[in-house]
Amino acid sequence: MAKLTDIACRSKGAGMHCDGDGLYLQVKLGATGLNRSWILRYMIAGRARSMGIGPYNHGASARPF
Repeated sequence: MAKLTDIACRSKGAGMHCDGDGLYLQVKLGATGLNRSWILRYMIAGRARSMGIGPYNHGASARPF
């Protein structure tokens, strides 16, 4: 699966956008426009879990790690 580029991250509309290996870019509509953050989805004991790992900082590295 192709990784999200910086340009793709900035152009995505509201929703969850997969970057691969459980990493998602979450885009939400807020009072000041679109808010972007990284979400890691994983399984523990057969149950789906999600963990926020930080905001999307355009201008910095496109991926948090």
